[in-house]
Amino acid sequence: MAETPKTRSTRKEPAPAWVDGQQIIDVVEDSVDEHWEQREVTDVALSPLPAAEHQAPACGACGAETNCYEPYEYQCDDCVLTFSGSDLTPAYVVEDEKPCAKPCANSWHEPDKIKNGYRFDCFPCALPSSHTSMCWTGCTMREADRDR
Repeated sequence: MAETPKTRSTRKEPAPAWVDGQQIIDVVEDSVDEHWEQREVTDVALSPLPAAEHQAPACGACGAETNCYEPYEYQCDDCVLTFSGSDLTPAYVVEDEKPCAKPCANSWHEPDKIKNGYRFDCFPCALPSSHTSMCWTGCTMREADRDR
């Protein structure tokens, strides 16, 4: 059976420094084993931090990233919904399309199934009939003894 080489590694914390108005970090790392010796000292000039980038919002029904097809309008291709760019109000891509309307089939929505004393108010799928995502029913949990 071959012996495992003995290894010792020490790493010192980076020490920030400034040169000509740019921040640099001096990294020192020693790594020693019986086959290899290395001493590495590097000075790294840092670039400015990146700016944030606006991203398309996620679909409220399936959570997928939306695409921007019209100026200031986003669309989820799987749910066949558009979202206005100003307030993200949802609408069908094809305005006169009928809703899917399949009933909620989630067995966890039965009374007392998730939490004792609570139940779900379930609704039929509100997405257009041409959607390819899972159905979205907008079910809400409430106390079982509360009036509807």
